[in-house]
Amino acid sequence: MANLKKNTGSTNRNIDNLGKVVIHTKEHKIHRGFSKKEFIGKNVKILDENGKESIFQLKDLKAIFFVKEFNGDPAYDEVLFLKKEKPRPWLWVHVEFEDGEMIEGKIRNSEEIINGSDGFFIWISDEYANSESAYIVKNSIHKFKIMG
Repeated sequence: MANLKKNTGSTNRNIDNLGKVVIHTKEHKIHRGFSKKEFIGKNVKILDENGKESIFQLKDLKAIFFVKEFNGDPAYDEVLFLKKEKPRPWLWVHVEFEDGEMIEGKIRNSEEIINGSDGFFIWISDEYANSESAYIVKNSIHKFKIMG
């Protein structure tokens, strides 16, 4: 499947408006095909060059790479500008809850934001507010923005 190309003929129009993707599973398997962001949910749908559909469970994947070409250069050393930077200990965030209430403050810059825990602590930025800090329950968040 390494030489996949978009079919430009009239035999298969299913992939004409899709981007090239390379799926990496947690088991270190690689799958190539065509997809778009709308095909990503609890499952991910990709099409091969003939339009045949394959479905993958998102929980089994490491990442879905939208690529320029299927055959990348394994020797290429990707430029990582931020790798040299010292991480900031705090992130300023804006949180909007499902009920419309909003809160702003700083949170620890740690994996706690995305991993394992059901929530995270925020230290309120408004010094005149009654609340000094709060534990934000992740499944109550409607919108989350990192402001700086």
